[in-house]
Amino acid sequence: MTFNPSSASYDELLYEQATLIKRQMETIVSAYGKNITTALSGGYDSRLLLSLLIDAGVTPQLYVYGENSSPDVLVAKSIEKGEGLEINHVDKSNHKNHLPINMLKS
Repeated sequence: MTFNPSSASYDELLYEQATLIKRQMETIVSAYGKNITTALSGGYDSRLLLSLLIDAGVTPQLYVYGENSSPDVLVAKSIEKGEGLEINHVDKSNHKNHLPINMLKS
């Protein structure tokens, strides 16, 4: 297979990729409806996913894991406030560790 560079401009390629990813989200929404739950963190991927869902007309149920001071939680709560969304924050440090190996230690 030979690589042939595109003659399209950066903006044209960016538009093409944005269109493709939006179509993918539309396919997901058409398959699952608007009742979608997803994680939100400080990462680019979860923030991109959220923006695509909102663009597709979905207000997803959101959750974030971590301690109050963790960067993921801080970013997610900032987005929650800025976008007027609701997020379920799960602070795992407040939960017992239920791994099987830890149950044996009891």
